[in-house]
Amino acid sequence: MVFRFNRYACNVLTGVEAEITADTCTAIADLLGTSSFLTLPILRHGEMVGRLYLTSHQNSFDCSEIEFLSQLTEQVLRAVENIDLLNRIASSAAHQQRQKTSHDLHDSTIQPYIGLKLGLEALEIKHAAGAEIT
Repeated sequence: MVFRFNRYACNVLTGVEAEITADTCTAIADLLGTSSFLTLPILRHGEMVGRLYLTSHQNSFDCSEIEFLSQLTEQVLRAVENIDLLNRIASSAAHQQRQKTSHDLHDSTIQPYIGLKLGLEALEIKHAAGAEIT
């Protein structure tokens, strides 16, 4: 987590403050085209999966905003994971329903016609062999 004028860096997993130079902060701010920025890692199950960058041309960020945004990203990521899980469950249920409908259609509609076809073929073979068909 970094400030341009009030620079602060912290390991979000341990909470231990880390050293960061003014030159590094200036380079990042120039790259982002801003006078003030905040960056937070996005963690999922203790593993970094992305990074959030917020910029401001008017004011710098303070520690309370850092804590708030850290908690907010954690909650948003949980919500996104839950939505993804629900989507996968719904997709799986829809797939299973399509499979069941397909099997039911096969059993109730197509199978009787297959049986009829096999019966007619048996009669044809019986007739071709000269047997009487009754």
